[in-house]
Amino acid sequence: MKNLLKDNDREAILARLQNLTAQHRGKWGKLTVEQILPHLTDPLRVAIGEKNGTPQNSPLYDTFLGRIMYRFVPWPKGAPTDPCFLPGTGMTDPIHFEQDKQTLILTIHRFAHYNQPVADSPVFGPMSHHDWGRLMWRHLDHHLRQFGV
Repeated sequence: MKNLLKDNDREAILARLQNLTAQHRGKWGKLTVEQILPHLTDPLRVAIGEKNGTPQNSPLYDTFLGRIMYRFVPWPKGAPTDPCFLPGTGMTDPIHFEQDKQTLILTIHRFAHYNQPVADSPVFGPMSHHDWGRLMWRHLDHHLRQFGV
């Protein structure tokens, strides 16, 4: 299974991210390419304790079903998003496309080399660093596909 903690998987995601430009338009969803960068950065920041995530009242929180969802089940287009990762309800505001892209790249590296206990996921509850790596690889892949890269 692909995971952001695996060097080859991380480098492949970073190479795709380098191909993302401000001219890309989403094939689905409401977030713009400018908004998608902080949307991708913020969950990584939650995992490593740089941003607070509020636990959601979710049937996926700390359950077997939740673990199956973040590990294996394909993400549908337009899947519900935790409000803390949406514009106007907790997501970090975009600043400038290239600056935000570099922030995401640096945050991916910080996440990959983080050696402290990771925070709980606001949606899925307590997770290992490895499970966060799987979830974050899937999240990045989902949105990079959304923008055709």
